[in-house]
Amino acid sequence: MTKRKHEALEFDLKVLPPPTVPPTSWAEARADYKRGPVITSPEAVASYFKQYIGGKDIEAFLTMYLDHRNHVLDVVLNQEGTVDHTAVYPREVLKKALDLKATGIIFSHNHPAGSLEPSEGDKALTRQILTGARALGITVHDHLIVTHEGHFSFRQAGLLV
Repeated sequence: MTKRKHEALEFDLKVLPPPTVPPTSWAEARADYKRGPVITSPEAVASYFKQYIGGKDIEAFLTMYLDHRNHVLDVVLNQEGTVDHTAVYPREVLKKALDLKATGIIFSHNHPAGSLEPSEGDKALTRQILTGARALGITVHDHLIVTHEGHFSFRQAGLLV
């Protein structure tokens, strides 16, 4: 059996970044981070959702995730359903928000039959997401119902309270 010489490991702590700082500099990190477009008006959001799901013949539920300056982080098709229903899980909507480090969300679904009236189910889902989002510090900016002819805003109707 050979005897190994134990060497003391020495670290120069002055060259190591703090644990929360990535190996690149903050300036490099900011230069590499590409922000999405800024949401500037409710009409622009309604137009976007209307373009993608307003004319669909089945219900679809989309969520737009935003950072603290209302830059779009992602837009996700959370669920598609049938002609008059889609199953949406608030925990999945909010899980994605946490994954993206989003501070705000806008969600939308369509009514293939063309009605812009929110159903009791639409109102209940909105309350569930709103309650969960508030607990997590995420702002629900709006819930829009879109059709090929128009849109309904829960915010403008005073239903996001």
